Amino acid sequence: MIVDLKKGFIFLFFFVSPFVDALTGVAIFQGFMSEGSLFSPSQVFRLFLTVLGLYLLRFSQFIAVVFAMILLISLELTSLYFHQNISGFFIGAVYAYKLIFIFLVFFVLYSTFSRQDSFTLLKYFVQGSAIYALLLIIAILFGVDKSTYATGTFGSKGFFASGNGLSLFLGVSSLLALLYHIRQRRMFTLVLYLILLIGTGLVGTKGSIFFVFVNFIFLLFLNKASFITFSSIVVLSFLFLWERIVDVFSLVFDVIIFRYNNSPSILAFLASNRDNYVKGAFEIFTSSEFVTFRSVFGSGVYLSFRDYRNLQLPLDTLESDFFDLFFSYGIIGISLYLIIIALGMYVSIRKSQYLLFTTWTSLCAYSLIGGHMLFNSMSNIAFLVLILLILKMPDSVYEEKAGYISST
Repeated sequence: MIVDLKKGFIFLFFFVSPFVDALTGVAIFQGFMSEGSLFSPSQVFRLFLTVLGLYLLRFSQFIAVVFAMILLISLELTSLYFHQNISGFFIGAVYAYKLIFIFLVFFVLYSTFSRQDSFTLLKYFVQGSAIYALLLIIAILFGVDKSTYATGTFGSKGFFASGNGLSLFLGVSSLLALLYHIRQRRMFTLVLYLILLIGTGLVGTKGSIFFVFVNFIFLLFLNKASFITFSSIVVLSFLFLWERIVDVFSLVFDVIIFRYNNSPSILAFLASNRDNYVKGAFEIFTSSEFVTFRSVFGSGVYLSFRDYRNLQLPLDTLESDFFDLFFSYGIIGISLYLIIIALGMYVSIRKSQYLLFTTWTSLCAYSLIGGHMLFNSMSNIAFLVLILLILKMPDSVYEEKAGYISST
């Protein structure tokens, strides 16, 4: 019975989640609920998975999850004592639950997939991710999609609520689909990779551009012949089609170009004004009370960097997981996150998992600087699966076994 329940959990988690998340997006777009509302279809679905997952855990794992939940809720209750906003407490509890959920699912998947089954985990994730990309493409083809940005001519998030979360999720999935194709060398796996790569680009965010670029860079290094061929095509294209390329790029990424033209520097463009947000946040934070305690343990998600004596500022994130973690969970929280990042980098390098290392460092770097990952219910699943693959996959990378990476 336990085995059947595990199979059911795996099926629901990888292959039903895309449709539930799409349903949530449609409900938001139709005005039935606002983004971040309680009891959305995705939240109810994940609550069901949580109950099922808790049943599947070993006793020690169950205790670890409950202990983590108590710690985070205790922090939100402490924060509630100061800000006295019950809605704020529930907001903090929802964010805490997102972290607890991936912690719980980590244990379920870690005990389900052995080292020998690690490729099966990769296969399920890529195939499930392709459903997200297909739903996005279908929405665009039938003209029922939602634009990524409020203004602009390009960029779609399809049926899904978060364009930024979708772009990171599909970006990671596309790189893992490349690993899947390298291992299988089948037309089906190639089609999956192309679907995910196209889906990544269609979202039209800076995260999309970033991960499409990472894909092409890695493809160039698969072998010397492809590197020379592709480089020649790029050079010739820029020599003879420069004006056309500029026109197409200006049309496709008009919102991003507008932001670049209105930024005082390249750093300001990349930061998307986050540097000013962070500066202002620290000014408010350091002028409040209990700074030392809050620096170590955090203030909870709702209070974050704000002063509990003056909550006139609207609730907002800094769109940087590094600083959002620091203000919400203090030095302890950000230290744990950095340790996990360092662990993934160390293990993937030690095992010579070059593609996994590239994907992991790309996602974590974007998370620390650009955010939209750790507290996003879609993109943090990519984070979860990545660390599992790094820990579970054998020491020799699949692309080397397949003979794809070559210096000759």
